Amino acid sequence: MGESASAADPLPNDEPSDEALVGATEGNGSAVWERIRGRVEQQLTIVELQAHRLLDRPLTADEIASATSSAVALGRGLGALGQDGLAQLARHIERTLGEPPLDATTGVHLAGAVEDLRTMLASAVAQLENATPGAGTVLALGRPSAAFDTHLWVLAARGHRIVHEAAAIPERPLDPVAVLVAVGDRLDARSR
Repeated sequence: MGESASAADPLPNDEPSDEALVGATEGNGSAVWERIRGRVEQQLTIVELQAHRLLDRPLTADEIASATSSAVALGRGLGALGQDGLAQLARHIERTLGEPPLDATTGVHLAGAVEDLRTMLASAVAQLENATPGAGTVLALGRPSAAFDTHLWVLAARGHRIVHEAAAIPERPLDPVAVLVAVGDRLDARSR
């Protein structure tokens, strides 16, 4: 990823890759995480790239702005997912980027913070995966987006089974089924 990578919200409404559209039904945590992984990883990679550059040279104003924007977007996006510890670490990264001197020591600190974020994210996904099931099934129809995936994360954390393919729900399910549909910038929830 080069310096031209935008530091957009980690959960933007931009076009996802084909991989993100593949429906996963095996586990709630994995299914929801797959929808947002690329967007979050993009932001982490931008910060990590600038941290590694600090080991060799000072950053340009554009590089600092890119890393700071990514940290801000991570904090906002992870906070929306209810991951307060992760959001606080992203805000710590943001503050660190705003406090001179930005030198090799800071680069090592920032690279370590990115690794900590990745580890904490893996733990959050595992907790989501292990949420006590029993609150019903949600069929998610729609392209990955910030609002849509945040709702899916919260529903999975509350014990709803998230499926992304209509074929994954039997004709006469034993548990109630809600259908969450992304329509433009709005969500439409229906039950059957």
